[in-house]
Amino acid sequence: MNESELSKLDNYSLFEIFEQIKSNCERENPNSANVIKYADLYQFITTFDWICRQFFYWNEDLYNTLAIAQYKPPNSTINLGEIYCKLQRLTQVQQEEFFKLSINDIVENSQIMEVSIIYTTDTYNTNHLEFFEQIMNLLSKKRYLKYLEIDMKEYTLPNLPQFYNLKKLTLNVKINAEELIEYCISNPNLECLTIKNNEMYGRLADIALDGKCLQNLNTLNFLMKPDIDAAEYAPLAGLPKLQELTIRGKHKAESLTHLFSRLAEKSLLRSLSIEDADLSDAEIKLISLIHSLSNVECGVIEPESIGHLKQLNKLYSIRITSKYNIPNILSEIWKLLKSIQHTIIIYFQSVIINYLQYKERLNRLDIKCSMLYSDVQLNLNDIPQMEYFLRYFPNTEITLKQYPTNWPRDWNSLLPK
Repeated sequence: MNESELSKLDNYSLFEIFEQIKSNCERENPNSANVIKYADLYQFITTFDWICRQFFYWNEDLYNTLAIAQYKPPNSTINLGEIYCKLQRLTQVQQEEFFKLSINDIVENSQIMEVSIIYTTDTYNTNHLEFFEQIMNLLSKKRYLKYLEIDMKEYTLPNLPQFYNLKKLTLNVKINAEELIEYCISNPNLECLTIKNNEMYGRLADIALDGKCLQNLNTLNFLMKPDIDAAEYAPLAGLPKLQELTIRGKHKAESLTHLFSRLAEKSLLRSLSIEDADLSDAEIKLISLIHSLSNVECGVIEPESIGHLKQLNKLYSIRITSKYNIPNILSEIWKLLKSIQHTIIIYFQSVIINYLQYKERLNRLDIKCSMLYSDVQLNLNDIPQMEYFLRYFPNTEITLKQYPTNWPRDWNSLLPK
């Protein structure tokens, strides 16, 4: 099954594939070490970045056990700050020779797929632009290079040579929007674009205005300009294959409504993450109209806004980033769980609520708290007044892991009226 066919699967079907491969691995190699036992599963989920992310949502514990986050394709990291520190006492000729040795891995590796260039220290070298240009010219000749990261926050990105085969580009540099558009146009197969620096001349959203630009982009992650009217980003909804959108930084109140409204018109987005800002009730309402969403991460100004998300019938994961005390937020979560008809995982602060619904089996509600107030693990049936809770979740097995001693004992007060 190729990437095009996989991308058409909904989350339920993809999770069923995960479960089947996992079961096969455990049946064929029951007593082997994890790295051997789950080799087929590991190979499948590391095929594409977006499959890795969906696997994380499906089974975070196994994701961590298999160290998926540490997976890297053939790559090289060039830390210019470290190199420049070693060049300080060398002559010009010696510096040039040492620099050639430092980037020898790139020269010798014809199969290199990923390169990260890092320059985040205060160490300055007068030949920086020359050295950087050497690296870029060298990389432009690497036919298998697919992933490029440039992390030089305090520097402006010089003119780059043409790259034509990049699939993933990550930039933490000061950049001109017109130059960024040129990079995107020259890489028609670009699938993932991450902009970590908000010092940009021009408008990021202009990348969506050229009909020939970013036709295959499915993942966009960017940092907003400080306190911006986020209506500026509304044209990004026009990216034809956008499935995952992550926005960081603060924005003027309710100014993301323009973007959300346009995204709702297309209904192609699978994952939406607003990492640094709490959203208004009006913004959450518009998110609830993006019916294709399966994963949502955001903060809410009003806990009651969570209830709007019940309209998302494909929603599998919610991550609530705003800080509320547990009873206030739980009351709204119970209402949400009561109204939905499918499996869902809800994260807030250090609490994970995993509600698993089965067609022919007993449903299960797991509540896991990683705030280690207590090492004791209790079953919710041991908690006073649990019968009131069960009344709202019939035919459901409920367990609580790592129960913190300061959670409220009066569970009845947390339930919807």
